[in-house]
Amino acid sequence: MKTSVLEVQKYPEIIFTARHAIGRLEKNGQFQAKLEGVLAIHGARHEIATEVQGQLVGNTLTAACHLSVPYVEWGMKDPSLYFLTVAKQVEIDIATEGPVTWLRRDKVALQKP
Repeated sequence: MKTSVLEVQKYPEIIFTARHAIGRLEKNGQFQAKLEGVLAIHGARHEIATEVQGQLVGNTLTAACHLSVPYVEWGMKDPSLYFLTVAKQVEIDIATEGPVTWLRRDKVALQKP
């Protein structure tokens, strides 16, 4: 997969850049939001949107989401062979945790009730 489909020697990075998030932050720090952004993969950029769930405690954010990547539709090689059929999209679950730096409080889309 890494060599023949993703061609990691030629395209060593996959980068997601968040552009916009809108959702609701509860008093207990739990949140659910729609996250929109650009996924740069295999030399191309693709607009994507996903639902994100998580928790904000102080300035530490924990979040999880699910993505479907239609890699064949996005121009990557289909690795299916005669008797071996592979799905045309990959399902990806992401979990992350890290510090949040607030740049401008008036622009934060997650709003407390």
